Amino acid sequence: MQEGTRQVNIFTMYSQMENHFTNGLISILRLATLHDSSFINWFLGSLLQIDICDSFELLQVLRYEEKTTADAVLKGERIIVQFETKIESATLSKNQIMKHLDAFNGYSQPEQHLVMLTPDDSNSGYVKNFLDLDRTRIQHLEWRKVFDFLHKYRTDNIVLQNIISQYLETIKTSIFEQDIVGIIAKISFGEKSGVNADSYLDQMRNEEWAEWNTPRQYKNLDGTGRKLLLYDKNLRAITLEVEIAEVERTNNEVDYPWTNRFAPKTLRVFETPIPIAIIEKLDGFANFVHERAPYRNITHEQYRHLKKENM
Repeated sequence: MQEGTRQVNIFTMYSQMENHFTNGLISILRLATLHDSSFINWFLGSLLQIDICDSFELLQVLRYEEKTTADAVLKGERIIVQFETKIESATLSKNQIMKHLDAFNGYSQPEQHLVMLTPDDSNSGYVKNFLDLDRTRIQHLEWRKVFDFLHKYRTDNIVLQNIISQYLETIKTSIFEQDIVGIIAKISFGEKSGVNADSYLDQMRNEEWAEWNTPRQYKNLDGTGRKLLLYDKNLRAITLEVEIAEVERTNNEVDYPWTNRFAPKTLRVFETPIPIAIIEKLDGFANFVHERAPYRNITHEQYRHLKKENM
């Protein structure tokens, strides 16, 4: 075993929570492969379209202290796959990704893949900026897709099935129910805001808006690829969502000095607005309409419920 690595053990606790999740995933890949030799190939093929002809000789989780290494590495005779794992959105680092790409120079395998495993939306401008660093080797994988893949998996190995179930519960409670996907902001109509209740949706559809001004800075939106969802108090529903690329204090409007710029091609006006009845079903949102706060954070799990209930 190389220096700086540990034997894979699903019950190992790391000082860094992300390493614990990485260790759990690699443990499941190893255990499932003992039961079904094609499991890793199926996992990578289904989720990442990585076609593997040979088997992996080494699966290892790397110490957090080794700053230049990825969180995990899978090695075969002709293929190497590095995993960079994040359990919070918008926490990827360009320098970190570039170091992982440089690390490929120390390997002889001709087929090289770097997988960014995060809660972020794969189609967000935020993620695409990282993919653009090397489109041939970098891929993004959402935790939601890993969750769905493992949730559908069935085996007659009771121990493996129980371990997968425990891991899925940990993903749900520690990532989906904690990490923020964006915010729901209440629209203020009138002359001060410059938003007309009768025309703003048509203007949005016609791409006449490229930004949204707010009375305060929403730090969770700044360059993170997170979503801004707008709640219309007249329609009593969420009417649209958009990814925010940048937040800046522009002072363009006296009462709304902060400008949230839209990421290109991410604005979506809902054909069927999400009604307050669905919003108030979310944990902690029972008094959403009556709260004085102009916005509320929303987690991945809450967002999923919103969209699912409104289908």
